[in-house]
Amino acid sequence: MTNESPARLPTTRMKPMGSSAASDNSNALTNEEIRVRYPAHDFDGYWFFGGLRDSGEFTALMMGFSIGANDGYDWGFREVVPDPDFGLYVFQLIGPERSIGYGEQPIHRHHFNYDRRQLDVRLGSRLQVTIDPAELHYHMESDDGTISLDLDARMGKIVSWTPDMVLRGTAWTTFAVPDIEFTGEFRFADHVVPVDGIGTLDHPMGRNLRSNLSAGMGWWEYNCFMLNDLYGLFQWKIVDRAGETILARAVTNFPDGIKHLGSVELVYTEWENRESIQVPRAWDVVVHADHGVFRHSVRADGPPWDGVAHRRGDPLPNFALELDGTFEPLEGPTLLVEGRGTGETVISERDPYSNQPQTPW
Repeated sequence: MTNESPARLPTTRMKPMGSSAASDNSNALTNEEIRVRYPAHDFDGYWFFGGLRDSGEFTALMMGFSIGANDGYDWGFREVVPDPDFGLYVFQLIGPERSIGYGEQPIHRHHFNYDRRQLDVRLGSRLQVTIDPAELHYHMESDDGTISLDLDARMGKIVSWTPDMVLRGTAWTTFAVPDIEFTGEFRFADHVVPVDGIGTLDHPMGRNLRSNLSAGMGWWEYNCFMLNDLYGLFQWKIVDRAGETILARAVTNFPDGIKHLGSVELVYTEWENRESIQVPRAWDVVVHADHGVFRHSVRADGPPWDGVAHRRGDPLPNFALELDGTFEPLEGPTLLVEGRGTGETVISERDPYSNQPQTPW
């Protein structure tokens, strides 16, 4: 570790350092890995979490859809019954003060049209999503057309698969691609908001299977960031009902454009009282990566989920996340890091505040 003052990486668009090496990554996905896999899988979800460069009051966006639903009990959503015919979609802009967006559920599987050979999913004029190893395109709009999103992106090369997860009612896996650069427009009322940034594509897929041995999902913290306007990061910690950490992983292309893996140490530092529960509002993270140590603090702003069933048309209560920290490489000066993004704090069978098992709401 150096005694010099941390250096700040540029926050203007530029070709990332080491991008020639990044092009050598053999992690690019195939259409076979991306496509909908029903009936081999009961559910396939395609979710995107992005940090925005300059969009005024909004700092992040989230959008996605699922064809089929996993066991909501595992996630603490007791009103979501596992069913391969249960579909939904949602999209929104997220800011520290408010979110603007639209969500709809349930939608029966037969209302969706999708290609078996590649990812091309349509729901009338409301949803048209195509994803292939090179590009990603989203068009989403509300049922009355008053809110809409169009987004285009180049697919990233930094792909990470989770290990297979077996919970009480769901067996699943997912891949995450955290280095996707995107542009587009979000429209609502008489506003047109340009969206431009770095995001993570997440594709959870699996079966609704019962396990008597699984300790179940206790809680998780899932964060997706744009770092210094140039790079991507996602970090995920999952704790089961018994308090055992079953996943603590980070993946980033910071600061050289090359895939780097790390382990996550996460400690919540601030809480907000939401009637019967305490919702985390800030946390400290240490990522021990293969190229150095990334220490940072995260602050969450915006309305947290309070256990109320989601109503048709409402935006989901995702946090706007802000990150500040330093990266200490194995060699060279310490770097200052800033980030913005969003993600999910999901509390199910273990309360992270009391660190005790509980019954999901």
